[in-house]
Amino acid sequence: MIRRFWWLPVVIGLILRLIYLYTFARHLFFNTFSDAQVYHLWAMRIVKHCPPPPPFFMSPLYPYFVSLIYFLSGPSITTVLFIQALLDTATTFFIFQLGKLVWGRRVGFFAAMAYAILPSAIFYSGLFLMPSLLTFLITLASYLLLSGGGDLLAGLLLGIAVLGRGNILIPALLPLRFFKARSYPIGLLIPIGTLFLINLTIGKAPIITTYNFGLNFYIGNNPDADGTYHRPGGLDLTEDRDGRKVIELISGKGVDCSGSSRFWTGRAFSFIIGHPIKTLWLVVKKIYFFIGPIEIPQFENLYYVLDRTLLRFLPLRFWLLIPFFISAFFLPKKGTVSFLLWFVLLYGAALIPFFIIGRFRQPIVPLITVVAVGTLFTIGNRRDWRIITLVVALLLSYTFINLISQAGIRRAIFNTRSDYGIWAYYAIGPDVGFDSTRVLLKEDPDNVKCLVNLGNYYFRRSEYYRARFLYRRAVAVDPDDGEANANLGITFLALGKIDSALTYLERAKEILPYSILVRRTIARVKKIKSKGLTPIGSPIK
Repeated sequence: MIRRFWWLPVVIGLILRLIYLYTFARHLFFNTFSDAQVYHLWAMRIVKHCPPPPPFFMSPLYPYFVSLIYFLSGPSITTVLFIQALLDTATTFFIFQLGKLVWGRRVGFFAAMAYAILPSAIFYSGLFLMPSLLTFLITLASYLLLSGGGDLLAGLLLGIAVLGRGNILIPALLPLRFFKARSYPIGLLIPIGTLFLINLTIGKAPIITTYNFGLNFYIGNNPDADGTYHRPGGLDLTEDRDGRKVIELISGKGVDCSGSSRFWTGRAFSFIIGHPIKTLWLVVKKIYFFIGPIEIPQFENLYYVLDRTLLRFLPLRFWLLIPFFISAFFLPKKGTVSFLLWFVLLYGAALIPFFIIGRFRQPIVPLITVVAVGTLFTIGNRRDWRIITLVVALLLSYTFINLISQAGIRRAIFNTRSDYGIWAYYAIGPDVGFDSTRVLLKEDPDNVKCLVNLGNYYFRRSEYYRARFLYRRAVAVDPDDGEANANLGITFLALGKIDSALTYLERAKEILPYSILVRRTIARVKKIKSKGLTPIGSPIK
């Protein structure tokens, strides 16, 4: 039956991805938000023949991928997501081939079926970001390496993947240890070397791929770090994407892109040296986030989508595969399995110095799926009760962790709904954002994020007393919320109350040392106070 219907996972995977795309993903608000918006605008600039000059802070791979689709079919996000659905379907096919190659046709079939119905895989295929592209590149390259069917092409594919996420370079060196593939390093070096030469000749900077190492390293290692993407101290990466503006404000002098990376790297190492225990705890948390059952959100949130789409009816969850993957380390292994295990380990190890979010884990999910299903069949054939006991213990542990994490998942969904309110304010209209936030505050009257968002709505309408009331409530709930303190100080400034404004702004500066807005507003308030002026445009009551 499996020999005859090997194509079934591919067809099912394609149907599920297309249904998800045309019923939900193309309308998903965070596909036009944050990094997704940056990539869209970047791709549009490429199509109009005015691309940003190198060196690049963010990876150039995805915007150039998107720009090619835009050039051929017009600037349609839906078309990009359709191409990604096809790519992820191709990934399902190569999972079948990979499983068949390592364990046999049965493992290939069930591994491909598991990936085809995996909600997280379907979710990322409909995300206007690069996970599905990287997933395809890594899966195809792994198959080519293990089958011996194209070392040069495998190296080229992983080299291209490195342009998408620099940490992939670490596991991409692994084939040099496992295979006698003389043409592989040539393929690997072609895309990496090309970008390096572009950076060196056009960008005048000796940067291998991108220069976001320092800032990402600091995001993962600073006093506010929690192991996930948590922006430190009011750093506004929308207006100051590479942190150079705040460096200039702090140091009084400008820096180039390399200097920016060195600055943040130095701050990260200062934190690590000064706080070794907290650094070790962060490493432990990041390892847990990488192998744990929860899909850590950034702005994109799988659980927000699960709550609203057909994905919640699919029977498999990724965390159910992890215990079987871990158990593979305790079974006798042939070289092909060892390669897959080491690739996943090195990929994770290359992320640990930075931070973990769900979409960073996605590119190696196919390899984890193949190993997990192969391990399941191996255990069934061997009937080794020690391994069976280990798997059962791990499954029970992951089930327990998943259950106790539900409160955190609900908070994450609530935060994403709050992000929708911010997006709706600008994309649809202020009243839609207002109504959305009011609904959330009825559910949780003391939610600081929603209180601040509603205060922002009234502030923009110049209803300063209403805004002040909401900001004060937010500060009362959480005195250490930097945005609430900053906005309350700015509101007092608008009301002409200089001393109160300065009090809250100074407090905000302690909490948000990298906020350019707070620093500039404090300078303005001090200037107003020293000259005895009334703030221009402030209401006098």
